[in-house]
Amino acid sequence: MNRKEMEAIAMGGIERNCDWDDDASADSIYDDCYTAAFDVLVDKGVDHAIAREVAGDVAQRFAQP
Repeated sequence: MNRKEMEAIAMGGIERNCDWDDDASADSIYDDCYTAAFDVLVDKGVDHAIAREVAGDVAQRFAQP
C-alpha cells in the first residue's frame, strides 16, 4: 500500500468517525482525527510507526484553523 492509499484510508476513517462542533479547539480536532486515522490504518495492517506518521499528517490538515 502506498502513501496516497494510506492517506485515503485515514481520511475515510476520519470522515466516518469524527464529528465536532464549531467550538472545538484545534487540539481537540487533531486528537479526534489522529485517533480515528491511526485506528483505521492499524486495522488495515499498516505498521504502527507508519500509521503514526500518516495519521499525524492527515489529522493536521483538519486541525489547522
